[in-house]
Amino acid sequence: MGNIAWLIVGDFGHICGMVSAARKAADVVRMAVIGSEQLAQAAASSGPDSLYWFDTGEKIPAEALAGEAVALIMQEKPEFLLCLDDPISRVVWAKAAAAVSAAAVGTFFDITCSGEVKQARRLVAEGKSVEIVETENVLAGIFDGDDTEADGSVAAINRIDVGEPDTAMKFAAQGSQTSFKKEGLKSAKRVVGVGYGVGSKAELEQVKEFAGHLGAEVGCSLPVAKQLHWFEEDRVVGITHNRIAPELYIALGISGQPQHMSGVRDAKVVVGINNDPEAAIFRKCDYGIVGDVGKLLPILLEKAGNL
Repeated sequence: MGNIAWLIVGDFGHICGMVSAARKAADVVRMAVIGSEQLAQAAASSGPDSLYWFDTGEKIPAEALAGEAVALIMQEKPEFLLCLDDPISRVVWAKAAAAVSAAAVGTFFDITCSGEVKQARRLVAEGKSVEIVETENVLAGIFDGDDTEADGSVAAINRIDVGEPDTAMKFAAQGSQTSFKKEGLKSAKRVVGVGYGVGSKAELEQVKEFAGHLGAEVGCSLPVAKQLHWFEEDRVVGITHNRIAPELYIALGISGQPQHMSGVRDAKVVVGINNDPEAAIFRKCDYGIVGDVGKLLPILLEKAGNL
């Protein structure tokens, strides 16, 4: 049968890109999808050789089905165990990687296989260098490469019936502690991001007013939520939280670290405003403004109000 790659999908993302990367190294590509029927259909259109769907319904947290997904994967030990870079996929991937004693290489954008040796290529040094990791064990990696176009093939969806999961995990409540909706952030056409460089919490009212004029949602960097507590974590834009693809992303006082910029890699236009001319954001944005956000906000408000 040849090399087998198992792909874990727990959320929407660069599914076609992961399948394309897997096909470069494996002869057979299988996929475990944990989530909604819409997610399963989207994953099927990426063209894996076989797809197994674990329907979470409305009452079962996707993470609670990790055991069932791993049991399926363990029936046919893979040479590659890959997942998307979202919280649900990571949970299932980690449990599966431990079960098959895999070599976890972290994020990667490309994999190859030559005999017993598997290689993963990943970006390091803020994307300036490529590091190659190789192993003779099962290679487990988190796909962080670009997406590709579907080739037109659609896999059959094999629905896996699951009963009440044997776990203490369950939904206690759903909702946000803020006036924002997480779903609104992920589907917004325009997003304004708040970073340390905004200056103080007092500036947030102007930020929200500015976003309102643009019809934009407001997001933030991880430190703004975890250290400053200006927002709940469901407002965080970045590799471990919300990956968004707006038509316009305006980063206010955000330095542009890789973990944040990975969350906006699919944005069509990125505007960076920072008072540090050497900030990484200026190497990754389409338009950049060097200046103090606090001083520029009144000007931005005036201009946006006249649109």
